[in-house]
Amino acid sequence: MIGFFFDFFLIGFPLLVAWKEKKLGKPVSLRKIRNAFGWLGFNYCSLERLVFSTLVLFVGMLVVSVLVDFVLTFLGINDIAIAHRRLTALKGMPFLLFYVFAVRIPAEEVFFRGLLVKKFNVLLPALVFGLMHASYGSIAEIIGAFALGLLLSEAFLVNKTIYPNILAHCLYNFVVLILYV
Repeated sequence: MIGFFFDFFLIGFPLLVAWKEKKLGKPVSLRKIRNAFGWLGFNYCSLERLVFSTLVLFVGMLVVSVLVDFVLTFLGINDIAIAHRRLTALKGMPFLLFYVFAVRIPAEEVFFRGLLVKKFNVLLPALVFGLMHASYGSIAEIIGAFALGLLLSEAFLVNKTIYPNILAHCLYNFVVLILYV
């Protein structure tokens, strides 16, 4: 239940900020709602651009993950197995997995990229994103999430739309689950 309220905050708070930033007072109209979502990065993207941007970002996420894994292993501080054990707990929870992909990932992208990147640029949102992964109990997870947060933030700025981030983030988490669960 706490997770639900957390996700509601991750989506609701950016919408309130977008509403305020766009000075979208009364009365409520579909155009004003669309403007608030657009301010958070829900901007039109052609199908070709969406597919291309998503695949480039997904491959970039895989490369960054492998590089982080290699560096942490070289330094002797790779404790990612702790996070993998936590992920194994999701194996028998299909509803929770559905929830993560349908709600949590889009909520994270709206909050960290759609709102925080717009307000604080790239570094702070990536740092907070990394720290949010501390619940896995793994230093490697925090460092990896920070590095991926940098990449996702930069991709959001380049693409000017949040859709490739959501899709690449979902695809990446799906592959991680397939490999480690």
